[in-house]
Amino acid sequence: KINRVHMNFSEVIDQFGENFIAIKRGLAVNMQAIKRIQGGAVILSDGESHVLSRGRKDEFIELYTKYVTEHQS
Repeated sequence: KINRVHMNFSEVIDQFGENFIAIKRGLAVNMQAIKRIQGGAVILSDGESHVLSRGRKDEFIELYTKYVTEHQS
């Protein structure tokens, strides 16, 4: 049996929890997996690199900075 659920991408991200953030359309990452932000790209702890969407870049940096500030050990 297949169950279909219609949700927009932001609703899907919300289901994963507050640690997840959209990098670009259809791609979200766990902020714990972000190693660094270099130029316009997010570098993950596994070495993967993803270019930030121009439209989301400022919001992403703001949310990620807030996350890092709140979770510093």
